[in-house]
Amino acid sequence: MNRVSCPYVATVSETYESPTALDFVCDFFELTLVHFQNYTVVLEEKAIAAVVSALRYLSDQNLIVSSLEPDTIFVAY
Repeated sequence: MNRVSCPYVATVSETYESPTALDFVCDFFELTLVHFQNYTVVLEEKAIAAVVSALRYLSDQNLIVSSLEPDTIFVAY
């Protein structure tokens, strides 16, 4: 898998108004916390922040849409 070159770097609070990255990810995929836990492993806060920044960048570039199924997202860190 190729890594996406992502010039957009931000903290969780800069990326989304929510206090937690997990809330952003759940909102992005329109999932509940239970769904999110069923789809992925638990990530450290730093890794979640990286995921959030990448999702925001890809969404802003219209490269992914919120209807994308969570199990088709691959994250390398």
